[in-house]
Amino acid sequence: MIPKDFITEWRAHAPWVADRQVEQDLVISRALVELFSRPTIANALAFRGGTAIFTFPSTPIKCAGAPQKIMYLADDHLRRLGVRDRSTILYASATPAIFGVKHYREALEPIVARKGIDTLFRHDLVEVRPASREAVFKNLDTQAEVVKKYDFLHVTPPQSAPDVVKESSLVDKAGWVEVDKYTLRHTRYPDVF
Repeated sequence: MIPKDFITEWRAHAPWVADRQVEQDLVISRALVELFSRPTIANALAFRGGTAIFTFPSTPIKCAGAPQKIMYLADDHLRRLGVRDRSTILYASATPAIFGVKHYREALEPIVARKGIDTLFRHDLVEVRPASREAVFKNLDTQAEVVKKYDFLHVTPPQSAPDVVKESSLVDKAGWVEVDKYTLRHTRYPDVF
């Protein structure tokens, strides 16, 4: 048995993103299946300055670098257009640093500083207000609400295993399939990869 798609529908974990008004707001992009989705690219290419916010959720995601990749591409695009000086790029992450692995974090921190990217760590996106173009974050240390205005918002949605998997005997305490990190074979069921 090879269980292959264990990322649940993101709307179950961020119901505010399913709001029709949020869906129709053309400046909002979401990293869902592919990093370079057509709406993401179209929205990034149409952006001509202002505040661009890129988010990282409080849950593990398939590719921890994905929100940064599109952010760095957007930074480059704005520089090529000659509008980076009138743009603010903010990386708002529920994590405590730019990357969880020390080796990569130490390499990325000088890049973020050199590019003039603002960071907001330990802040989880909990709501989007498209009518006023506001992203609402919860400070994970103080629980305070922090509201940021945006002109472009790239949302990386919270992710988890589907309920059918979380409720099975395949998962660990965190709710993910329990596998050997070198072989991806299940640690208790040798026929499951």
